[in-house]
Amino acid sequence: MGGGFIKTDELLRYYVLAGDGEFFRNEFIKELFETFLKGRVDDSSIETFDISDKTQETDAAQVIEAANTAPFFSEKKFVLVKNFTKFKKDELSRLCEFLPRIPEFTTMVLTTSDDAKDILSAGISSKNILNLATSQAADIKNWSAGYLKNIGKEIDPELLEYITAESGAEPAIVKNELDKMILISGDKKEITMEDFSRTRGVDRGYGLDELIEAIVSRDEVKSFAILGKILPDTAPEQLMGFIFYRIKSLYIMRFFLSAGEFKKLFRFVYIKDIEKAKAQAKSFARAPYTDILSIINDADRAIKHSSRDRAGAIITVMLSRIFLRLENK
Repeated sequence: MGGGFIKTDELLRYYVLAGDGEFFRNEFIKELFETFLKGRVDDSSIETFDISDKTQETDAAQVIEAANTAPFFSEKKFVLVKNFTKFKKDELSRLCEFLPRIPEFTTMVLTTSDDAKDILSAGISSKNILNLATSQAADIKNWSAGYLKNIGKEIDPELLEYITAESGAEPAIVKNELDKMILISGDKKEITMEDFSRTRGVDRGYGLDELIEAIVSRDEVKSFAILGKILPDTAPEQLMGFIFYRIKSLYIMRFFLSAGEFKKLFRFVYIKDIEKAKAQAKSFARAPYTDILSIINDADRAIKHSSRDRAGAIITVMLSRIFLRLENK
């Protein structure tokens, strides 16, 4: 994966993300928006289909129609098709035949847990396929080096090797450690073992309030730095409950602010600075509550069905997904 996912100077009409690496899928979409789609896609011009969702039947015709429908309020249209290989054989063939004819105004991303080599047999061009499987630690180290390079930093190779091994090659945990060291290292170009040691010995003067403040301010680096500090001493259920309650309160703020009902705002939400409330509400203005709630519910279910030592990784992935949703405009 080198220094980034995007290897071309021009935006392709479609991308196929193969492999089980959900973290890398999210990072790819984030990079795609930052590189080509920032300011060009309105929230109303984003459509998502999940073919594995049995509660909502989707056929190839619906996806094709969405791709062929020009956006009304933005330059580009973005269509995300999750688990597209779950289509029945004839539906999958129909969709794959359409891909080369995607209109210029549409960018489509299709995801699957299948291997990249299996996708080639469907007749999809290799230039449009990215192998994002997380099975090899080398992929995580390459991604980490590219992530740091994009912000003008480097990392001691032995330190990166140690972090990757310590995390069990879990991308979200590696990113969490990198973000903490980015914060600690300041203006230094190279991240060293000394920076890593400082993240472990730093004063735990932060709590859940500071974490939520960083999240609603959309300060991703600070959020992960604080999360890393409070995780060892905070029960996962307490942390999840607090995040859910405060984010729900944020949407209550949005509603009462839009309605001009400031007295009800103070009754339902404990906040002294109304201007601060407005700024926080604006941070979530383009993210529907149902989307954020779905992300939190996914993490809550995963924590309940996983061992306790996986809770930190699950919460880290949850926050990554929330930040990604906030940035997809």
